[in-house]
Amino acid sequence: MLVLGQLCPMGEVASVCDAKGQEDLGRRLGKAPASGRGYKLYNSSPDTTGPRTFYITGFKDRCPRQFTAALALFGSPEVHEQLRYGRASKLYPYSTADKAY
Repeated sequence: MLVLGQLCPMGEVASVCDAKGQEDLGRRLGKAPASGRGYKLYNSSPDTTGPRTFYITGFKDRCPRQFTAALALFGSPEVHEQLRYGRASKLYPYSTADKAY
């Protein structure tokens, strides 16, 4: 478990139960599914383009999960396939996520 604000190593996800409220997490980016309860995605530093902490809430233990990334979004497998197999695929090498998919 990490302390709120501590960077998570790339490729890892950690619980941060010491978050006191959603205001600690940054700007809310989205919710999945769009209606009902579900999960919410937060960007800790939305004015930055480099790696930073993102948080996801909505877990039964009420502890947000955090990970480090330069971009995060909720989407379906089709979103990944458009990026991986479409025109953009020629620009980017396969990542760990691509191999897992």
